[in-house]
Amino acid sequence: MFCWFAQMLLLFLVLSCSAQDTVQPPGSAATSCDACHKLARCHTTNVLDNNVDTVGVLCRCEDGLMGDGFTCYNKTTCGSGYRWSPQLGCVDINECSQPNQPCGPGQLCQNSPGSFLCLPGPASVQPRAKPHSMQFSCEGVTCPEGQDCVMVNGGYRCDDPCFRNLRSHTEWRATNYTKGSNCDSHSSNNWYEFSPYDNIIRMPERCIEPKSCGTDIPLWLKTPHPALGDGIIQAEVCGKANGDCCFHKSNPIYVKACARDKYVYKLSPVSMCNMGYCADVNTDVCATCQDYEMCVSKDKINFRCELREETGLLKPELVCDHDQMSLIIRKDLLEKQKLNSTSGHMNDPQCNQRLDHQEAVWYTLKRSSNTCGTTVKSNRTHIMYSNTLFMYRPSAGHNDYRARRVPFTCAFPVHNLTSLDTSIQYQPLDGVADLQASGEPFNASITLYQRSDFREPHPHGKLLLPLGTPLFVLFSVDFDNSVRPLVEECYTTKSSSADDPDRQYLIRNRCPLDYRHVNLNHISQKGVHYRMMLFNITEVYMHCRVGLCDYGSTHSCFPWCSRRQARSLRSPSQLPVSIGPISWF
Repeated sequence: MFCWFAQMLLLFLVLSCSAQDTVQPPGSAATSCDACHKLARCHTTNVLDNNVDTVGVLCRCEDGLMGDGFTCYNKTTCGSGYRWSPQLGCVDINECSQPNQPCGPGQLCQNSPGSFLCLPGPASVQPRAKPHSMQFSCEGVTCPEGQDCVMVNGGYRCDDPCFRNLRSHTEWRATNYTKGSNCDSHSSNNWYEFSPYDNIIRMPERCIEPKSCGTDIPLWLKTPHPALGDGIIQAEVCGKANGDCCFHKSNPIYVKACARDKYVYKLSPVSMCNMGYCADVNTDVCATCQDYEMCVSKDKINFRCELREETGLLKPELVCDHDQMSLIIRKDLLEKQKLNSTSGHMNDPQCNQRLDHQEAVWYTLKRSSNTCGTTVKSNRTHIMYSNTLFMYRPSAGHNDYRARRVPFTCAFPVHNLTSLDTSIQYQPLDGVADLQASGEPFNASITLYQRSDFREPHPHGKLLLPLGTPLFVLFSVDFDNSVRPLVEECYTTKSSSADDPDRQYLIRNRCPLDYRHVNLNHISQKGVHYRMMLFNITEVYMHCRVGLCDYGSTHSCFPWCSRRQARSLRSPSQLPVSIGPISWF
């Protein structure tokens, strides 16, 4: 073994003497040329060790470079924020440890490779334009937000990394590249945009499986990408292992959003090998987005271009009437987003009715579940009609997935107190006794019929009936055919006021109090039909609280009556609709 070291020393002396006029840096003995730095030269010689002929390897940096052969440096290329060390090469300058602090009053200095950050301190009174935007220094000057210290024409100055960056064409960064064990340990804190193939793509914001992106531990972006105008943010990167998507945490990087959905990244050397930064090939479609569009994804896997909300909201006004729904959009906002007003349509492309006024366009549709693709949902308090307005740019067709979508919903309370405030008596007269009062948000009415076939109504006016004659009562609402009235409660009073506390209940909590006297006859397109028997001797008025039910859900229109009844929902603003007086002889 001694002989081997002696021969290596002799090799080193020979190589040193061969450089006559140039001082060569020392080299390092190695077992293989693969251990030498890419800027080093591998020198070999035959060595006899214990009568075994072996090859001696010496790594030595190229002429003009400094280092031990495993790592080589060019002393003249130490950038701003670095200093030369004969032992370590270019090392970072910790500006925050110097006597003259580079940050302003109330700010905290945080050192970073080749630079430093000025962060708001606990007592900082300096307002920041963006809460998460970082600030860098350059040649003793603090850069404006959104800029960094970058090399321009051989010198360093503050500039926008969106325009001063390197394009990484390394194919192995792609998420669909599954070979290799590359390592980003030599990342030089430069700004990069990723383009492993043709288009510029972004880092993934989702967990990436090991052995992807050409490395053992692919790094994905845990911190969401910034929005345009957010400046430069510090982002956390993670690598998956042992089922934990963030088992490995590498050094933070910096990210900035640029125009046309492009992002640039200031990469830090990874904390261990083999780690490498990923580029998500699924974001390739983002490169096709126009200036007025943004690249969006709900699952961070599938991406598509949509119109930017920042280009100016349409801010439509929604009008919910009893018979129709209307969206009113100002023409100047349509022009600002370059939208064609004649292209607007609802879920059903054939539904495109509009009224063109001087300053706005009205898009209208009938309030019905069977019109224009409107969907209807209901709960115990409201019934809701929903649709979507689609609009396009002049060059786009109705099959363009980049349509501007404006979803809207009109909700109507489902309860109303209806009273019939005219007199009813049983008399042999022909006519209609049908008085209705409009209660928000729909009109409810009570109609009394002479027979169980509900064909011939009683006349209008005071009604005098033989004692024991049943009342055939129809409850109806001025609404579309998808809903039916639901009788919450009915009661009689001796006065015409529905607020009279002296009441005789017929229906309560949607259920008759006595099935011998009050029966639900049937439900039809006209409304809800009841048969009622009243045995009052004095003149009375009848008042009923009416709600709405979804006709498509049968159980909601047929009350489930049991010994434990559900509490009836009612609104304090309900208005009465009454009928009466009714008297018997």
